[in-house]
Amino acid sequence: MSDQHVEDAFNSMLRADYIPLKDIGKLNLLAEYYVDYYGFISQILSENDQLIVGRRGTGKTTLLYRALVECMRSWDPYAQIKAKPRTLAIYLDLNKCQSVGDAESADYEDFEHVIVSELCDAIKEEIRRSWPAINARPSFFSKLFKSAETKSVAETNKLLAELAEVLKSGLPRVVDRSGRVDTKDTVKTKKEGEVSVAGKASKSPSGSIGGKLKTESAREQEEESGYSVSYRLTIADVLRILAELRAAAGISAVILLVDEFSALSEDLQRRFTTLLKKLIGNHSGVFVKLCAITDKYTLGSSLILQRDLFEVSLDLDAFVERSDSLNAAMSELESLTEKIVTERLKAYGILAPRHVFEDLTDLWRELSRCAMGVPRTLGIVLKQAWNRAQASSRRIKKSDIEYGIRYASKAYLNQLEGAAKGGVALPQYVVDIWDAILSKAVTE
Repeated sequence: MSDQHVEDAFNSMLRADYIPLKDIGKLNLLAEYYVDYYGFISQILSENDQLIVGRRGTGKTTLLYRALVECMRSWDPYAQIKAKPRTLAIYLDLNKCQSVGDAESADYEDFEHVIVSELCDAIKEEIRRSWPAINARPSFFSKLFKSAETKSVAETNKLLAELAEVLKSGLPRVVDRSGRVDTKDTVKTKKEGEVSVAGKASKSPSGSIGGKLKTESAREQEEESGYSVSYRLTIADVLRILAELRAAAGISAVILLVDEFSALSEDLQRRFTTLLKKLIGNHSGVFVKLCAITDKYTLGSSLILQRDLFEVSLDLDAFVERSDSLNAAMSELESLTEKIVTERLKAYGILAPRHVFEDLTDLWRELSRCAMGVPRTLGIVLKQAWNRAQASSRRIKKSDIEYGIRYASKAYLNQLEGAAKGGVALPQYVVDIWDAILSKAVTE
């Protein structure tokens, strides 16, 4: 057993988005240690639109990553998977889309352009990530498609080139004629004249010349107007591209995995759900999976829960409801905690928990009660316990676990108190309730 393997196993519990999407090896490893206790994977891969809610650390991003891996594997005709064959998953992290945050003051059309541009980027990255040889070695696709579908390979490349072109320029939507205007005045003058000559012959010749002159002036003005053309992408553009791509590559369904919806401001959330309304129920084989933090999202008036989006909750209260009682839920939490830790260690080369923990008595009960269904909390406790144990080069003792629990509790309490200062992030009464709960717990 390597100490580094244990360190990596516990680190992997902290945040799934530490894994780069380009690292296929780590994504496959995630699929190995992921514990699908209640069959969430099958739900996420179903052909309907869903809202995945859960508090921080409950595994929303990990669930999306696991669904992404399942869709990537769906292109292997010999893989045992839960997704339909040839399912394309597109992962979009709104927290990483800097241009979305910059669009706070933009109008609706500009905001739609920003979102669709990010979505097009995500589509291109996913296709290149799943099939890196698509540009360099088109023959690579012939191994995935049947020999009779060779034509689909060329058509797919053509559509990808079109997608790149759409992303680059978009379709002309607005002509803004507010550019520079150059004005030039021209004066044209026209002159007409008549001349008459009169005279008589004599010794002293005399004569006279008479005439009249007519002048006409015309003023002409020439304008050279400069204008700029604004290109804006719309949801219709991306739906058209996806429909053509599905037909060319034989894709059964497209699953759009949208993470960190709660990272948007309340105003941007409302705008975003207005755009999602165009995607939901589009009859194009595109299905939306939207992740949000419990009680930190708004669907506005565009979407209705349990009609447009069906909720999938990862919170403890949903866990209790599935278990019918609190006692049954706590018992299942112990079993879930043991599975999470055991599978994680196994994936990193540690065959049994006894190689890491000195005493397994009451271990899963203590860990499940401190984490209360939040895998990230479990990771924090175990990482701190491991760090303490490594100071003495030994396995994790019960005292190390107790230290890890105290560390996590103090960290969460400090976060709560910091957020409640001045009642800005949290109202003051939340801290009062927390203090009352702690006082009662100490008394009892």
